[in-house]
Amino acid sequence: MLDYFNGKPIRQKTLRRPKSFSVSTLGLRHINCSVDMASKQVPDVHEMTSPASPQEPAEARAKFDKHGIKLEPHPSDDPNDPLNWPTSKKCFMLFILCLCAFAGTAQSGANAAGVVVQAMAYGVQPSDMINTVSAVLAGVCTGPIFAMALAHYIGRCPVILWGLLISMCCNVWSGSMTDPGDFIPYAMSRWLGGTFGAFPIALGGGFIVDMFYLHQRGKAFAFYTSSALFGISVANTVSGFIVQYNPWPVQFWWVSVLLAFCAILTAVFLEDTTYARTPNDPINEKAMKTSGLTKKLLTYIPVRGTMENSPQNTHGPFDCILIGLQPPTMLAGFFILIVFAWGGVVLNNLSVYLQNPVAIGGYGFSPVRNAEFSFVNFVSTAAAQLYGFAFNDRLPLWRCKKNGGVWRPEYRLWPVLAAPLVLSPIGLGLFGAANAEHYHFMVLAVAVFFVNMADVMCLPIVNAYVVECFVDYAAEVTTILSFYRQILGLCVNFFLPAWTATVGIRWVFGSMAFFVLVGYGLTAILEWKGPQIRAMSWSKFVDTEDNEELFVKDRE
Repeated sequence: MLDYFNGKPIRQKTLRRPKSFSVSTLGLRHINCSVDMASKQVPDVHEMTSPASPQEPAEARAKFDKHGIKLEPHPSDDPNDPLNWPTSKKCFMLFILCLCAFAGTAQSGANAAGVVVQAMAYGVQPSDMINTVSAVLAGVCTGPIFAMALAHYIGRCPVILWGLLISMCCNVWSGSMTDPGDFIPYAMSRWLGGTFGAFPIALGGGFIVDMFYLHQRGKAFAFYTSSALFGISVANTVSGFIVQYNPWPVQFWWVSVLLAFCAILTAVFLEDTTYARTPNDPINEKAMKTSGLTKKLLTYIPVRGTMENSPQNTHGPFDCILIGLQPPTMLAGFFILIVFAWGGVVLNNLSVYLQNPVAIGGYGFSPVRNAEFSFVNFVSTAAAQLYGFAFNDRLPLWRCKKNGGVWRPEYRLWPVLAAPLVLSPIGLGLFGAANAEHYHFMVLAVAVFFVNMADVMCLPIVNAYVVECFVDYAAEVTTILSFYRQILGLCVNFFLPAWTATVGIRWVFGSMAFFVLVGYGLTAILEWKGPQIRAMSWSKFVDTEDNEELFVKDRE
């Protein structure tokens, strides 16, 4: 079924040629009929490489890139088709989406290194300030679901724009709560800031599927999700330098400026990528007749656009919840839930471990030393980015070639079962041992490097896999996986102190390492039995590029 919301193309299907009739003097008219019928059939994939005859529609031809990889989805001949946009324009759109996702996560961790200073300002315990971090995570967890519901009615661009603007206002509110009695309003502002700041994080997946071909999505998702995760690392570093030399409210001023800048970029340059791929579709024709100024006003004004008004737009506002209950999503989601919950424990509590006095098991770092330590997150994110750029598309395509050029979505998971499987449990175990035995802080840095690098590697790969299980529902998939990524991390801060007091920090992180191995086992099951698991999904949502021939030999 054609999806006007995400611009998903209808699959090109090869029509069987009719069986020829037996030759007889009494049936010559049947032979002529058979020849006439056969001449009207759409050629198969191998024949699609030749130029089309005048009677053959352009949409019936397959197209290949310079490396001989079939372009899937099949692009139209319309220059307004996002698949046909120049590469420079696609990259600029992706840059805006990445920067918006970066800003949305950066504001959620804006005070990462300032929790101890703020606790003294409000007269509360550092653990109470950690609870405000959980409030932000609650917003980041639920915000994408509301963003998806709103986008169903008013489009993705307005939701991103207004999410950025409201989040900016919430951060100004947070920075203004400086009195000792402002702790509760401050916590509310953080929750709302996290909710609206998550809007751009949720909706980028739909843009990526609309603009990029199957063999390009791995790198695109790597850049997009890494940018979102990188925002937390940068916020942690900037927070440390600010708290050391400036009043703590300045932590929120720089993210407010960044959010405003992203809102300007969105309003001026970001374009909607929804596109109906049926030939001569009236919805596309109506959209083409709409002036550029009108299209831009639809970005500012929250009213239903052309695509959202289409009767063929069959997506429900909360389909993302139903997508989250499908077997492939649940297995992939539980993997993300496990891996990112424990990785979040490391990053969210790192400032406390580093800044606590040595007498109580900490490292006695100042905020600025904490900020300097957090540069390890920069290095690990950059390393994960390089890994994604090198392998997220190349390794699945290599496996596809080994399968005779026939694609399976499960090939996307191969990069997860390489380096991240080794790095994540080792990093968690080393982190617990370093804290328990008070090893040199460089040992702690190596542990953080392993954990963060593995997390940043995993998310875009799993995102791309689940998207390719439900290609028509890319935005919904991104939304619900964001929920899976945050939900356990939201809860763990409430039971982590009691857990640590009961078994000790060594066993806490050692247990996390074993749980992570269980999570990777779920990914291995998906790679092994993926087609059977996908077959158990609700047929309404299933739309994959399974069994597509991406490499066709002996092309003319």
